Amino acid sequence: MALKQSYIALIRKLDASKKPGSPQLFGDGVLGDFQATILATIARLSQAASVTELLEYIVETANEAADVAQTYAAIKILASNGHIELQAAAKPETGRKSSARYAITNQGRAALKAKLARMRLLTAYIEPAVQVAQKPQSTKTGTGTGPKKQ
Repeated sequence: MALKQSYIALIRKLDASKKPGSPQLFGDGVLGDFQATILATIARLSQAASVTELLEYIVETANEAADVAQTYAAIKILASNGHIELQAAAKPETGRKSSARYAITNQGRAALKAKLARMRLLTAYIEPAVQVAQKPQSTKTGTGTGPKKQ
């Protein structure tokens, strides 16, 4: 729990010290990973898409299973934030219900670009730590640099 709190404190500190116009890492308006996945999928399809099409595309391209309820929740949030908009429902095929189709907005494209910038910033911060963590720890004793044994 302490690690999570220190991570949150670090991100808030980075946000507070950021230059105007630089991406926000933490707080209101920041896209979650799954929301960004939905936006990116709509953008990649280059047309309005139904929830079924979104789920199928995510499974096929990202090899990830996506929960239907989670997808609808993300769509609701994205729509309320103006990142996507409802297009006219597609005419149903025989025996199928009509399905709503969603398209990405300019605001959604901007949010997706900001998410990518945040991810790059966070990656630049984390990569050096991963490299340090991969280095073998020195096991030398008796160098006089550590605490004395009693």
